Amino acid sequence: MKLSLKYYRTTALIVFVVVIATAVGFLNKLLQPTYDVILSVSSITVISALLFIYDRFLWKWIPFLLYVKDISGRYAGDLISDFSKQRTTKPLSIIIEIKQTASSVHVRQFTISSSGDLTRSESITEELYTLSDGS
Repeated sequence: MKLSLKYYRTTALIVFVVVIATAVGFLNKLLQPTYDVILSVSSITVISALLFIYDRFLWKWIPFLLYVKDISGRYAGDLISDFSKQRTTKPLSIIIEIKQTASSVHVRQFTISSSGDLTRSESITEELYTLSDGS
């Protein structure tokens, strides 16, 4: 699992980690662990497991840790480009697929030319942010 924290709200993430670590520590104290190492390993394990579950599944329904919105989906439309061999501006059919987790966004674009040729491109890096107008 590749987990990036760049779209997480820093304060919310710190509070989440502290609360979970405190809860695990309290539970371990109730169960009277034999070694202190068990306490720290179990806290790290629980936090990692919860972040994995949140990153993959829960972030769409419980977005309190993130500052990005869900834009995943399949979008279709027409693309007008002035870059072509014939220098015409005929619209191209385009499909954009966005797959998103809490820590990553993957974009694939499929373009169908007027001659029926299919081209495909994929994102290799992404950066999501909110513009000053809210978009």
